[in-house]
Amino acid sequence: MMVRESGRDRLKRCDEHYQKFITELWFSVRLAIEAGQFRGLKEAAMLEGCQREWMMVGQNKIEVEPKRIMKEKTGKSPDLFDAIAIGMEGARRLGFQILGFQHVEEEIKASPAWKRELAEKARNSWKEGSLNYTA
Repeated sequence: MMVRESGRDRLKRCDEHYQKFITELWFSVRLAIEAGQFRGLKEAAMLEGCQREWMMVGQNKIEVEPKRIMKEKTGKSPDLFDAIAIGMEGARRLGFQILGFQHVEEEIKASPAWKRELAEKARNSWKEGSLNYTA
């Protein structure tokens, strides 16, 4: 996350953004899903991930609700999504980078070259799919 500090931008550390480490783990999965880097999530795990609520707490930090409260609310522990979150952390420690943590979009938009490349790909795609009436 980007924050402005002393007139310049810097990346915000996770401990400045999330109240607890488990919140960071759960949001890492969320960011990977939103970035299109995580697919094929089974419905049971997806339901667990969607049922756990989050809130803003002191010092403007994010925190997921405690597991005890989720167990009372849903009748079961979110063990599937916890396992996914822990697996995601293992992947991150081995070098996996979530695109949401990088500012790739800002870098791409800074240069107009991406527009030309995309337009060229679109033209080529349309040419390949069009009928040739001269044959």
